[in-house]
Amino acid sequence: MKMFCRSSLRINTNVSAILLLALLTGGVLSAQETPQQAIPTGTTQNDHPAYTLHTSTNLVILDVVVSSPNGHPVHDLQAKDFVVSEDGRPQQVRNFQQHAMPVTGHDDSMAPPKLAPGLFTNFTTSHGDGPANVLLLDMLNTPLRDQTYARQQIQDYLNHAPDGTQVAIFGLSNRLAILQGFTSDTRLLKAALSRKNATKGSSLLNDPLGGGTGGGPGESSVSDALADMGTTPDILEAVANAQQFEAESETYQFQQRAQITLDALNELARYLANIPGRKNLIWFSGSLPINILPNGNTNNGFASMGNWEAEFRETTDLLVRSQVSLYPIDSRGLTNSSVYSAAGSGRKYARDPTIAGKDEAKFDAQRAGENDTMLQTAHDTGGRAFINTNGLSAAVAEAIEHGSSYYTLTYLPANKNWDGLYRKIEVAVPGKNYTLSYRRGYYADDPSTPASLSSHGVAAMPEDAAAKSLITRTMVRGSPVPTQIIFTVRVRPETGTAESEALAGNELAAANPEARPPFTHYAVDFALNARDISFSQSNGLLHGAFEFVIFVYDANGALVNRVGSTLHADLKPAVYMDFLHHPLSYNQDISVPRKGDYFLRVAVHDLNSDRVGAVEVPVDSVKNLPPLSADTSPPSGR
Repeated sequence: MKMFCRSSLRINTNVSAILLLALLTGGVLSAQETPQQAIPTGTTQNDHPAYTLHTSTNLVILDVVVSSPNGHPVHDLQAKDFVVSEDGRPQQVRNFQQHAMPVTGHDDSMAPPKLAPGLFTNFTTSHGDGPANVLLLDMLNTPLRDQTYARQQIQDYLNHAPDGTQVAIFGLSNRLAILQGFTSDTRLLKAALSRKNATKGSSLLNDPLGGGTGGGPGESSVSDALADMGTTPDILEAVANAQQFEAESETYQFQQRAQITLDALNELARYLANIPGRKNLIWFSGSLPINILPNGNTNNGFASMGNWEAEFRETTDLLVRSQVSLYPIDSRGLTNSSVYSAAGSGRKYARDPTIAGKDEAKFDAQRAGENDTMLQTAHDTGGRAFINTNGLSAAVAEAIEHGSSYYTLTYLPANKNWDGLYRKIEVAVPGKNYTLSYRRGYYADDPSTPASLSSHGVAAMPEDAAAKSLITRTMVRGSPVPTQIIFTVRVRPETGTAESEALAGNELAAANPEARPPFTHYAVDFALNARDISFSQSNGLLHGAFEFVIFVYDANGALVNRVGSTLHADLKPAVYMDFLHHPLSYNQDISVPRKGDYFLRVAVHDLNSDRVGAVEVPVDSVKNLPPLSADTSPPSGR
């Protein structure tokens, strides 16, 4: 992969009060037009220890679902009814709130904000006190026949869904895609299930037919076909080599599916980050290739994750911070091994009847492991798993009802030693025979330690790390837009004329034949809350680092052009305090071919906290707007 080179600016503490803040209050900070003598370039990183100033408190937030012995939600409990402990040590509940989502009529509060032409935001509207319900249709880990049944069952649920139930639908194939954002309009939700990207299977399916053994029952593999040829030493060696190849291929597919699933959960958590309160992730899947929760019985519960340890830890932390509870639903419903069915009478079993018993045992072990993963994942995140049932529609209704009535409790951990070890949480209502669902623990990572997984610009990384970085995943065309940093962009043509060359600093995709003139130059102006940027402190200065990135995609999702800038701010404390009271604005310019359909993917990345926000802009929606050159009084600072 070619390295993505972006410009880098360092904001000097001695000039920031004069230049940076003046531009923020009056106009737009521009990488192209900022005087070099005032803002010298540089990319050096500060090596001194730092502590994060802009961060959330160490408050632990627990969403607790309380059910009676007959499974109904228990209402009207008080804070004094709950006992909370961490590693066996009692904790004092600081805040307490009861949530019981009222189901009313259609709620217009979920409508997106109305913006003037050329303005776009990743702000996600909230729907009040109730939780956010997300349906995830997993086509990566579900046999094809069961995908169809799952869609039919979701349609059936939507036909009977209570008025006002707010739902979003996502699809997971070889990547995550949002099919429909949050809405209570069941017509929109049902239409989303019929779209092409809601029915597209994955090339990585290990069991596409749902036979339970990686292929159809009794189906002969390459090694089986070789075994039919005889038992000479050469043939036996070929059989052994083929079996090894098949095992390695199956392992590779599993690892690929696990990585894509992990990335999808990471993206979902970032997308849901700005929505307050509990999120119920109702996950339709044939199997979960990973247990995204670590082993809390060991000091390093991620040790068995191998090269995935950093992303597992990051994703687990994101799910905790975003208050996501998982509700896995086994899309396969009630299933039995088909080894001894009529469909299983293949040559494979005819040649060696003992293989049927082995396949039966493999099916049972695989199904038990998959069920255990679903049950454990639900238990550890405060959700509930639905397995061995054909009533998937009823399962959705139960999941939404289960996650809609809950209590939120918070506490500050009595143990202030942030040693990175797992801490077990226990919540009880003494004297009552209630069932409580809540997340069972967290890792006590030091909140003052800067993010380490992907907290550097792509250009500063090795190629393999850049390919997996947060900003690279964020910029994928059509993926859910993260909301950890909320911002607004204005996109307008610079002029009304065709240009023969791309703007300086733009990086055209040479392999894409559409990346050719004539171009239209667009001005992209960012605006965000300065308090959303994290700063660390050392040597009497406050240090911030953030990047602004724009990708241009064609209608097929192929990259056409890109540009990015990384800013490093070194501020004195007084300047930093003033900085917080002004919006952070920035300008980048990007060239887009005039002929064809194109999309802008625009992102802001806080490198200190590794938080990100993004929006996606159809160029068709802005190409006919009046160009900035037609304005009689252009914004100051440009």
